[in-house]
Amino acid sequence: MTIERIEKELKKVREQLVLLQERERELLEQKDAAEMAATVKTIEKSKIPLKDIIEMIREREKENKKILEGREERHEEKDII
Repeated sequence: MTIERIEKELKKVREQLVLLQERERELLEQKDAAEMAATVKTIEKSKIPLKDIIEMIREREKENKKILEGREERHEEKDII
C-alpha cells in the first residue's frame, strides 16, 4: 500500500468514527429519555404522592452520602497505616 492510499483510508476511517460518535450520543440521549419516561410511568402507577417521593429520594441521598463518607474514611486509614 502506498502512503497516499493509507492516508486516504485513515481519513475515511476517521470520518466514520465521527459519525459513529455522533450516533452514540444520540442513542444515549434517547436511552436517557426512555429511562425517564419509564420512571415517570412507574411513579404514576404507584400513586405515591410527589411529596413522599421527594422525601424518599432525600433519605436515599443521605444514606448514599454516609456510605461514601465511610469508604473515604477507610481509604484514608489505609493510607496512614
